Amino acid sequence: MNGDLEYTWQEFTDKLHLIRPDLSSFFPLGQPKSKSEGGGYTPAKWAFDAKKSREELGIEYRTMEETLRDAVGFFETIGAFQQGVVEEKKD
Repeated sequence: MNGDLEYTWQEFTDKLHLIRPDLSSFFPLGQPKSKSEGGGYTPAKWAFDAKKSREELGIEYRTMEETLRDAVGFFETIGAFQQGVVEEKKD
């Protein structure tokens, strides 16, 4: 992933639903909002600076979409989506 960008968990969730809508039951919905409702992302963001790793080590980062697509593909190959969704326990 590009180390100079900020992401929220909601952005990850939204991207997962777009990348693999067939697996939506496995990904949390979160609290998506349309752009007309304020952009859809919570203010709590996290970021990291990868400038030094790019300059000194020559590391090239991938996009969030590429990273998520590959991660989902890996979990699919090990059968993570064959078991079904685990329901939350309610007391």
